[in-house]
Amino acid sequence: MKLPRWISPKTGSSFLRFALLSLAAVAFTGCATCHTSHSEWREVWNDFVNEHRTCHSSPPDRWTREELIGNRLTLKDPERVESYALEDDGDAYATIGQKHDFADRKFCWKIHSGRLQIFDDHHCLYEDLTLMSQEGSEILAKRQNGHLLQYQLSSGLSRSATAEQSFK
Repeated sequence: MKLPRWISPKTGSSFLRFALLSLAAVAFTGCATCHTSHSEWREVWNDFVNEHRTCHSSPPDRWTREELIGNRLTLKDPERVESYALEDDGDAYATIGQKHDFADRKFCWKIHSGRLQIFDDHHCLYEDLTLMSQEGSEILAKRQNGHLLQYQLSSGLSRSATAEQSFK
């Protein structure tokens, strides 16, 4: 899933929120300069809302344990490496770092209030991801700091043999 150019991870949600609120304000007040009536703007607003509902399925707003167990969540980024193999026992075998400098680490994970939380070996929160949308295996998630990230969910993959050996 690729974001439109005018929506950046830093400004996307606020810009989209501003655009929707502006359209809603016009829909409920009418336009004095072009003499468009309140009912005509309301019709434009209703068409926009109906088109949005029919073109886009409502995004899932919660991670589920069943969907993640035994799967690998991989960041789609040209420079950063971030991949988590999520096991049934709560272990998360990860590869973290930059494209040419990364390491295997063991974390634990859980779902809390619909958010995917990953903890380090000292039980400190390492990552807290909110599911924003999902189209097939393409996932858009938001960190607590508001940054949007694109992930790929690969089904049926568990920890790699290399990572498994390094943790034994």
